[in-house]
Amino acid sequence: FKNCTSLIKIKIPSSVKLIDEEAFYNCSSLKEIEIPPSLNSLGTCSFSGCSSLKEIEIPSSVNSIGGGSFYGCSSLEDFSILSTIIAIECQTFAYCSSLKQFSIPSSVTQIEDNAFSKCFSLSQISIPSSVEKIGNYSFAECSSLSQI
Repeated sequence: FKNCTSLIKIKIPSSVKLIDEEAFYNCSSLKEIEIPPSLNSLGTCSFSGCSSLKEIEIPSSVNSIGGGSFYGCSSLEDFSILSTIIAIECQTFAYCSSLKQFSIPSSVTQIEDNAFSKCFSLSQISIPSSVEKIGNYSFAECSSLSQI
């Protein structure tokens, strides 16, 4: 579906266990995604460039979210993550300029380089005590960040 700019809504079938890298890359009109509780993994840049996407809920079954998965999702305001991931990978939320707050799950031990860089509207982030590493530039240019 890469560069499928007319795609507005998608319901991922319950048979899908993996959304591979760049599967929905640059689907700039995509506004709604329904992810089933059967999904295990999101590949690198899987939803990168989905600039119309406003919200998404990641089910608890997801144990891996690849780097850059939501890079450039500039309309993303609400991101709910119920999963047991152990890392927020490199550039996962970079350039999500509408994201205002984020709660990192207690399963996370690492926040990799540039994970939230250039999230200009991010004002609140909750980092649990489980986090052992915060990478370089993880919150670079998060100019609204006022509460950690």
